[in-house]
Amino acid sequence: MTTIATLMLIANLTTIFTRPILGKMIDRWGEGKALTFNYSVVAVLFLCYAFVSNTSILYAIFIIDHVFLGFEVAITTFLCKIAPPSDIAPSLAMGSSINHITGVLMPIVGGYLWTISPIATFVSGSLLSLCSLYQSWRLPAPETVNAAAD
Repeated sequence: MTTIATLMLIANLTTIFTRPILGKMIDRWGEGKALTFNYSVVAVLFLCYAFVSNTSILYAIFIIDHVFLGFEVAITTFLCKIAPPSDIAPSLAMGSSINHITGVLMPIVGGYLWTISPIATFVSGSLLSLCSLYQSWRLPAPETVNAAAD
Protein backbone atom coordinates (compact mmCIF):
# COMPACT_ATOMS: atom_id res chain seq x y z
CA MET A 1 0.00 0.00 0.00
CA THR A 2 1.11 3.53 -0.55
CA THR A 3 1.71 5.80 2.40
CA ILE A 4 -1.38 7.93 1.81
CA ALA A 5 -3.60 4.85 1.42
CA THR A 6 -2.26 3.48 4.69
CA LEU A 7 -2.82 6.82 6.42
CA MET A 8 -6.38 7.02 5.09
CA LEU A 9 -7.07 3.47 6.27
CA ILE A 10 -5.75 4.25 9.76
CA ALA A 11 -7.61 7.56 9.88
CA ASN A 12 -10.90 6.01 8.78
CA LEU A 13 -10.59 3.11 11.21
CA THR A 14 -9.79 5.58 13.98
CA THR A 15 -12.95 7.56 13.28
CA ILE A 16 -15.06 4.44 13.82
CA PHE A 17 -14.04 4.66 17.46
CA THR A 18 -13.76 8.43 17.86
CA ARG A 19 -17.02 9.63 16.28
CA PRO A 20 -19.18 8.38 19.17
CA ILE A 21 -16.80 10.10 21.59
CA LEU A 22 -17.04 13.35 19.63
CA GLY A 23 -20.83 13.06 19.62
CA LYS A 24 -20.84 12.70 23.40
CA MET A 25 -18.53 15.71 23.68
CA ILE A 26 -20.92 17.78 21.55
CA ASP A 27 -23.86 16.64 23.69
CA ARG A 28 -22.00 17.45 26.91
CA TRP A 29 -20.38 20.74 25.89
CA GLY A 30 -22.91 22.06 23.42
CA GLU A 31 -22.25 22.92 19.81
CA GLY A 32 -20.62 26.29 20.42
CA LYS A 33 -17.97 24.98 22.80
CA ALA A 34 -17.39 21.86 20.70
CA LEU A 35 -16.87 23.91 17.54
CA THR A 36 -14.64 26.34 19.45
CA PHE A 37 -12.48 23.41 20.54
CA ASN A 38 -12.51 21.97 17.01
CA TYR A 39 -11.49 25.15 15.21
CA SER A 40 -8.81 25.92 17.82
CA VAL A 41 -7.21 22.53 17.31
CA VAL A 42 -7.57 22.66 13.52
CA ALA A 43 -5.86 26.09 13.42
CA VAL A 44 -2.92 24.60 15.32
CA LEU A 45 -2.89 21.51 13.07
CA PHE A 46 -2.61 23.71 9.98
CA LEU A 47 0.34 25.51 11.55
CA CYS A 48 1.90 22.12 12.28
CA TYR A 49 1.48 21.17 8.63
CA ALA A 50 3.28 24.42 7.76
CA PHE A 51 6.22 24.16 10.12
CA VAL A 52 6.75 20.53 11.20
CA SER A 53 9.17 18.61 9.01
CA ASN A 54 9.24 15.24 10.80
CA THR A 55 7.18 12.86 8.66
CA SER A 56 6.13 10.64 11.57
CA ILE A 57 4.69 13.66 13.37
CA LEU A 58 3.01 14.81 10.16
CA TYR A 59 1.40 11.38 9.79
CA ALA A 60 -0.01 11.68 13.31
CA ILE A 61 -1.23 15.21 12.57
CA PHE A 62 -2.99 13.92 9.45
CA ILE A 63 -4.85 11.28 11.47
CA ILE A 64 -5.77 13.78 14.21
CA ASP A 65 -6.97 16.21 11.54
CA HIS A 66 -9.15 13.49 10.04
CA VAL A 67 -10.64 12.68 13.44
CA PHE A 68 -11.52 16.32 14.04
CA LEU A 69 -13.66 16.39 10.89
CA GLY A 70 -16.23 14.61 13.07
CA PHE A 71 -16.94 17.82 14.95
CA GLU A 72 -18.63 19.23 11.84
CA VAL A 73 -21.77 17.34 12.84
CA ALA A 74 -22.19 20.02 15.52
CA ILE A 75 -23.17 22.48 12.79
CA THR A 76 -26.05 20.21 11.76
CA THR A 77 -27.16 19.49 15.32
CA PHE A 78 -27.11 23.22 16.11
CA LEU A 79 -29.26 23.93 13.06
CA CYS A 80 -31.71 21.22 14.11
CA LYS A 81 -32.04 22.88 17.52
CA ILE A 82 -32.70 26.40 16.26
CA ALA A 83 -34.50 26.07 12.92
CA PRO A 84 -38.13 25.23 12.29
CA PRO A 85 -38.42 21.69 10.87
CA SER A 86 -39.52 23.04 7.49
CA ASP A 87 -36.28 25.05 7.18
CA ILE A 88 -33.85 22.25 8.04
CA ALA A 89 -33.73 20.42 4.68
CA PRO A 90 -33.32 23.56 2.53
CA SER A 91 -30.73 24.97 4.95
CA LEU A 92 -28.71 21.75 4.89
CA ALA A 93 -28.95 21.65 1.08
CA MET A 94 -27.70 25.24 0.85
CA GLY A 95 -24.88 24.46 3.28
CA SER A 96 -23.91 21.44 1.21
CA SER A 97 -23.88 23.55 -1.96
CA ILE A 98 -21.72 26.20 -0.32
CA ASN A 99 -19.34 23.52 0.98
CA HIS A 100 -19.14 22.04 -2.52
CA ILE A 101 -18.33 25.41 -4.11
CA THR A 102 -15.73 26.06 -1.43
CA GLY A 103 -14.35 22.56 -1.89
CA VAL A 104 -13.78 23.30 -5.57
CA LEU A 105 -12.34 26.80 -5.14
CA MET A 106 -10.05 26.25 -2.14
CA PRO A 107 -7.75 23.74 -3.89
CA ILE A 108 -7.32 26.26 -6.70
CA VAL A 109 -6.42 29.01 -4.23
CA GLY A 110 -4.27 26.59 -2.22
CA GLY A 111 -2.48 25.45 -5.37
CA TYR A 112 -1.72 29.03 -6.29
CA LEU A 113 -0.46 29.76 -2.78
CA TRP A 114 1.66 26.61 -2.96
CA THR A 115 3.52 28.09 -5.96
CA ILE A 116 4.35 31.10 -3.79
CA SER A 117 5.14 29.13 -0.65
CA PRO A 118 3.85 25.82 0.71
CA ILE A 119 3.87 27.41 4.16
CA ALA A 120 1.49 30.13 2.91
CA THR A 121 -1.04 27.45 1.99
CA PHE A 122 -1.21 26.08 5.52
CA VAL A 123 -0.97 29.44 7.27
CA SER A 124 -3.96 30.54 5.18
CA GLY A 125 -5.82 27.41 6.28
CA SER A 126 -5.02 28.28 9.88
CA LEU A 127 -6.33 31.82 9.36
CA LEU A 128 -9.56 30.46 7.86
CA SER A 129 -9.91 28.16 10.87
CA LEU A 130 -9.52 31.19 13.12
CA CYS A 131 -12.37 32.88 11.20
CA SER A 132 -14.52 29.83 11.91
CA LEU A 133 -13.37 29.94 15.53
CA TYR A 134 -14.58 33.53 15.79
CA GLN A 135 -17.95 32.55 14.35
CA SER A 136 -18.25 29.64 16.79
CA TRP A 137 -17.80 32.11 19.67
CA ARG A 138 -20.76 34.05 18.34
CA LEU A 139 -23.17 31.10 18.34
CA PRO A 140 -25.99 31.79 20.74
CA ALA A 141 -27.12 29.12 23.15
CA PRO A 142 -29.98 27.19 21.49
CA GLU A 143 -32.21 28.00 24.48
CA THR A 144 -31.65 31.72 23.83
CA VAL A 145 -32.56 31.38 20.16
CA ASN A 146 -35.68 29.32 20.92
CA ALA A 147 -36.78 31.75 23.65
CA ALA A 148 -36.42 34.69 21.25
CA ALA A 149 -38.52 32.88 18.64
CA ASP A 150 -41.37 32.26 21.09
